[in-house]
Amino acid sequence: MLNWPLPGGTSLHLVGGALAGIVLRPWLGELALVLVLVTQCLVFHDGGITALGYFLNLLKGLIEDGRTIIVATNDVNLASEIADYVHIISDGRIVGHGTPEDILTDAIVLKRARLDLPIIVEIWNSLGMVADKPPLRIRELVNKLGYFIKRQQVSTPGP
Repeated sequence: MLNWPLPGGTSLHLVGGALAGIVLRPWLGELALVLVLVTQCLVFHDGGITALGYFLNLLKGLIEDGRTIIVATNDVNLASEIADYVHIISDGRIVGHGTPEDILTDAIVLKRARLDLPIIVEIWNSLGMVADKPPLRIRELVNKLGYFIKRQQVSTPGP
């Protein structure tokens, strides 16, 4: 549920990620050059994963439109989906910074900030795939696993 004050004393009452995305994207696109979010304030009661998906699409659309989005979060999975640069902060100090591919796959840096690896990286590592750089996104995981399976089929002799 979202109550957004509008000019003239009215307010916008939204329920659901889809409705919020439809209404807010054009509005934010017109007004915000830089959008700062603190994800602890973002709660998706009614839609769960669906609302989160709409929210991610909203953010990605704003980024594609040339907007800058700064997100303060401890959700490494969210950061791996939307970030193009990451600062890891612990006790008020930057303990690591760089691309998500470099920083969000570095267990040592994340541990300094008491963060876990993103779930996709955990899956990759659990499969014993340590020879290659871990993927951060589901599509990357599927592509890398598909490539690995095809490679195994070619190198394994048939019956």
